[in-house]
Amino acid sequence: MLTKKDKEEVTEMIVDGIREVIMPTLENMSDDIRDIKTRLGSVETRLGTVETRLDVVERKLDNVIDNQLEDRVTLRIYQQRLGNIESIPSIAHQLRKK
Repeated sequence: MLTKKDKEEVTEMIVDGIREVIMPTLENMSDDIRDIKTRLGSVETRLGTVETRLDVVERKLDNVIDNQLEDRVTLRIYQQRLGNIESIPSIAHQLRKK
């Protein structure tokens, strides 16, 4: 059976252990968590910048694709017109000479 004094000593040893081992570990963990949050904020900022740049690149690529599609349509129209012109006998004869 533990005496009152024994119980107090055990309690004091436990409290000392908590102060010497557990509390510094928790403080270090807290510092590490703060550091991680700071770094995460920096990463989020950079990610936002990358997303903005990707949006710009995507818009430019969409523009290029749209322009290429318009150019293809225009080319087809000119090819059809040229085909129509070449189908006229007198013009076709003149084009063949050249």
